[in-house]
Amino acid sequence: MARRVAKMQQYLNMMKQDSKPTMEEMDSIIREIKASSPLSCLSSYDVETDGTDPQKGALNAAIARSAANKH
Repeated sequence: MARRVAKMQQYLNMMKQDSKPTMEEMDSIIREIKASSPLSCLSSYDVETDGTDPQKGALNAAIARSAANKH
């Protein structure tokens, strides 16, 4: 669980700094998050975006799924 939280924090920090991670970096982080939690909210990860910024769209989709699973 701690590893998953650390990876999510790393991902959020990258987005806050607008460092524009590559798709490979995003995929790597998401795979590590999924691997550290078998019941991960990202198990059916797919990019949901409005078309303007797919990286932020992916983050928003991940956050939305995470929030939905906590309630």
